[in-house]
Amino acid sequence: MGDAVWFCLQPKSQKDLYAAYKHQALLQAEGENASQLDYSEAGLRLSFAVEREVIRPFLLLCMSSYSPRVATETWHWFAAQAPEK
Repeated sequence: MGDAVWFCLQPKSQKDLYAAYKHQALLQAEGENASQLDYSEAGLRLSFAVEREVIRPFLLLCMSSYSPRVATETWHWFAAQAPEK
């Protein structure tokens, strides 16, 4: 990912993507059998960033065309559901 995209991401997403990359790199450095490595932490962090940067904005765009009030309520619901890291 280039600088232009990286600096457009929210700081939480940058943190999650870096943590996912770091976890994946540490697992590969251990040199264990690739079929037995647990990438769940990296996958979880990656999914947080995808939800924050892709899914939420898309849903909010869809909701705002329906009703600004629904979009606002949806945004607050998403914010309340976000895991704290």
